[in-house]
Amino acid sequence: MSFDFSTASDLTTNPLSYFSDLGEDYEKYRPIHPASAINTILSALSSPTRLVAADVGAGTGIGARLLADRGVQVMAIEPNTDMRMAATPHGRVEFLAGTAEQIPLQTASVDLVTSFQAFHWFDFTKSLQEFRRILKPSGRLALVWSLWDQTDAASKEYTRLIFEASKDLERQA
Repeated sequence: MSFDFSTASDLTTNPLSYFSDLGEDYEKYRPIHPASAINTILSALSSPTRLVAADVGAGTGIGARLLADRGVQVMAIEPNTDMRMAATPHGRVEFLAGTAEQIPLQTASVDLVTSFQAFHWFDFTKSLQEFRRILKPSGRLALVWSLWDQTDAASKEYTRLIFEASKDLERQA
């Protein structure tokens, strides 16, 4: 079974409140992206200490901190208060309330827009327009997902359980 990202914007669950009261668990159990992913995102850009990034749908800032650890100044855009409050602080990460469709940043103000595991929650057309608006002309967009290896028995069973739980949540909504 695979997730169809083309229908994700039709989810019956409200993405703005979906993770309410789950911030601490999200921060504790969400997987960390590999260094190679961050290397790829930053490749051929100027020195990380000269970059400003917007991490949209930042959750508790896991991806934002990975960028900040490399020297990037990150504006973590997250609509859910619980997620922002559960974030581990980082000196180079500033959390701002906002959505992918209404990002509270100036036009052409960032070198990099990232979204780790969150793009499927967004209105695709409106969010891409916002990304274009806030990106500098030479800016980069990086949409990142972690996919489980379906040839591994444990990953395959985990995926099945996630989709089963997701269907239960959709029926309850």
